[in-house]
Amino acid sequence: MAALARAQAFSGLLLFLLIAAPWHILCGIYNPDQGHPSQPPTLGNVHGFFYFYFINEHVLRFFNQRYPHDYNKLPFVAYWVLHLVWLFPWSLFLPAAVFAAWKTHHNWLRHLHRDAGQTVDFYIDNAVRDDVASYVARLKFRVRTIWLLSLFSAWTLLFFSISTNQEYYTFPVWPPLFILIAE
Repeated sequence: MAALARAQAFSGLLLFLLIAAPWHILCGIYNPDQGHPSQPPTLGNVHGFFYFYFINEHVLRFFNQRYPHDYNKLPFVAYWVLHLVWLFPWSLFLPAAVFAAWKTHHNWLRHLHRDAGQTVDFYIDNAVRDDVASYVARLKFRVRTIWLLSLFSAWTLLFFSISTNQEYYTFPVWPPLFILIAE
């Protein structure tokens, strides 16, 4: 809870709105609804910026109901296979990375908690190290970084596989995937 208080969520949200809100408000003012908007829009009866940007481009695009329908939905298998193609040649190492992660999952799961204590076996195994405390700190950082990259990648890939599933929306996932595969 202390970390959340340090994050200063309210001031961060206020700063975000201070930067982003003026642009959105001005766009809404200069692009109002015209006529009596119908679904779908017709000549002379168009939705304004707020509907177009927030509803049409975000919500309706996710449900594949965007107007105009100017994009194609990939087949489910093609979406996943294209990721392997785009990640080539690193995708060749993906099965080995998944196998290694699964094989050692019991070791790294225990390092996730803030108060994750080490067992006597851990200290005995690493007794030859000069600074066990810094080793443990680096290990926890590494494990938590891997978890963060994994969750970000999995969430983004699954989110876009459910929606319009255009694989190019997931380009930001590739650097974390490269790091995970190289790990």
